[in-house]
Amino acid sequence: SNISSKHFLSPTLLDDIKQILDKTGMPPEQLKLEITETALMEDADETIRLVHRLKDFGLKLVIDDFGTGYSSLSYLQRLPIETLKVDRSFVSRISTETDGNRNIVEAIISLAHRLDMIVVAEGVETEEQFAILLEMNCQLGQGYLFSKPLSKPKVDELIENMLQVSQENPDANFSLPAMLSN
Repeated sequence: SNISSKHFLSPTLLDDIKQILDKTGMPPEQLKLEITETALMEDADETIRLVHRLKDFGLKLVIDDFGTGYSSLSYLQRLPIETLKVDRSFVSRISTETDGNRNIVEAIISLAHRLDMIVVAEGVETEEQFAILLEMNCQLGQGYLFSKPLSKPKVDELIENMLQVSQENPDANFSLPAMLSN
């Protein structure tokens, strides 16, 4: 779930999340909060305290649009972040620009791995970008190569198909494009 920087720094954030989880019965471990790198930097000391409280509560935290803000590496190391999402502005140029951009993306991926983070590349649109990201050991990607944005009924259908396949074959690997074409 994406969260605005204003709500992220709200003194009621944790209480708001607890109320939603109580209402839905969803365990905190299943909720991922996405916050942009820029929003995380608005009040660094408060952010560090808050992120640790959210992690202690069981939530998983994701830095979105990484590379577009001004976070320091020491700051990044102090945050208990599960996932780092490489901004699409870097991903879109890895197959068309000089090695400089590739080196930046590769460094971000390597840094995230060294900090035990999952890496997601945003804005993957071509097979060439996908192949380059796989070479760089990027674990996950999102973008038009895999799927265009889906309507709620299409998402419901996709989830239903995935649940059916996983019940029939617990070891199944999911191919999103194949699941969407069903």
